[in-house]
Amino acid sequence: MVLLELKDMCCYFGGLKAVEKFNTKIKKGELVGLIGPNGAGKTTVFNVITGIYPPTSGEIFFQEENIGGLPSHKITQKGIVRTFQNIRIFPTLTVLENIIIAYHFRTHYSILSGILRDDNYHQEEEEMSKKAMELLHLFDLHTYYMNPA
Repeated sequence: MVLLELKDMCCYFGGLKAVEKFNTKIKKGELVGLIGPNGAGKTTVFNVITGIYPPTSGEIFFQEENIGGLPSHKITQKGIVRTFQNIRIFPTLTVLENIIIAYHFRTHYSILSGILRDDNYHQEEEEMSKKAMELLHLFDLHTYYMNPA
């Protein structure tokens, strides 16, 4: 099954053709690298896939749904996210709290629940904490969970 497909994807900045007719198909479970010299458009490809830049033309399919041109928060909700080379963590928070923050885009409780800190809020926060600890265990970082990040 094709998980991600780009068809003739282009991204232009004025007269600069940063990416021209890029095509690829990535299957579920496949490990793929995108290599090339500086200025070849590698970062631009990722920025277009994740919705940071809209494609000038072409199509981007994720799980057979056209996501080209969707805002980045909608693409994140579908499960495509990225990180940057210069990660800016919250230094006053713990390692665990920094990971929990990444889960907040998937919360379902209302703003009112968050303000009142009702049962819905506490249930989702507890679930996020459990998932964050599972990640820390997976990467053998669980002993640092209370350390400042």
